[in-house]
Amino acid sequence: MVRVTGKGTKERVVPTGRTALRFLRGYIAGVRPGCLKDSSQTALFLNARGDRFSYRSLQHCIRRLRQKHGLEQHVTAHTFKRSCTTELIRSGANVYHVKELLGHESLCTLKPPTPN
Repeated sequence: MVRVTGKGTKERVVPTGRTALRFLRGYIAGVRPGCLKDSSQTALFLNARGDRFSYRSLQHCIRRLRQKHGLEQHVTAHTFKRSCTTELIRSGANVYHVKELLGHESLCTLKPPTPN
């Protein structure tokens, strides 16, 4: 389990697999210290300047990768979130658990997956 702070500093605990935890530990031990410029920085993921890795930075990375690989579709971080949510629900995950995992207040914000 990993404790996540989301929008509005809302905290939730999310299940995390062994592989993800292994990579996360490797990042914390091997990468983050090299990015850290200010020891008071509490953000887990940092940019090259040692600041919090922002949503805007993530969007920029996605845009660069999309261009590099010649993808014409409009892809955003939200696209990945929606895809993962859809696959969880299609695979039989409980929608209440998915809602909690995403930190949503209501089930109304979860749209049912579209049929194949």
